[in-house]
Amino acid sequence: MFGKGIDIGVIAECSGLPENEIQRLMGTESE
Repeated sequence: MFGKGIDIGVIAECSGLPENEIQRLMGTESE
């Protein structure tokens, strides 16, 4: 889906999803 170089915070703002949900969708549980 998203490259690891992309800031999850930016994705969260663009998609309107919470950051933890995006991390779950990306399969990364990193903080």
